[in-house]
Amino acid sequence: MSQQVPATRMNLTLYKTKQVAAKKGFDLLKSKADALKVRFRDICKKIYETKVGLADQSSDAFFSLTAAEYAAGNFRNQVLESSTSAAIRVSSRTDNVAGVKLPVFKQYDTGAKSSENIGLNAGGRKVAVCKEKFSEYL
Repeated sequence: MSQQVPATRMNLTLYKTKQVAAKKGFDLLKSKADALKVRFRDICKKIYETKVGLADQSSDAFFSLTAAEYAAGNFRNQVLESSTSAAIRVSSRTDNVAGVKLPVFKQYDTGAKSSENIGLNAGGRKVAVCKEKFSEYL
C-alpha cells in the first residue's frame, strides 16, 4: 500500500524544492546533450568533406607514383633506406565539451628533411610531384 503524504506547509516546500532541483538537473543534462550533438555534427561534417575528396586525391597520388616509377625506376628501397625519422607526426590533446573529454588529433611537420638524392639521374621532377601529391593525400 502506498502511504499518503500529509498536506502540510513543510511537505509542500519540500516537494517544491525537489521539483526545482529535478528541473535544474534536467536542464543541465539537456544543455550537455545539445553541446555534444553540435560537436558530433561538426566532426561528421569534417569526416564527410574528407571522404568526398579522398577518392580523387588517392587516384592522383598513386598515378603520380606510377609515373615517377616509370621515369626514375624502382626507387622504393632508396626511400625506405634514407628515412630515419618521421617528417610528419600527430599530436593529441583532449577537449572538454560539457564535462565530456574528447580526443583531438592534430598533424604537424617536424621539419626533418628527406633525402633529395632520389631521382637525380632520371625522373627527379616526377619524384618531386609524387612527393607533393602524397603529402596532400596525407
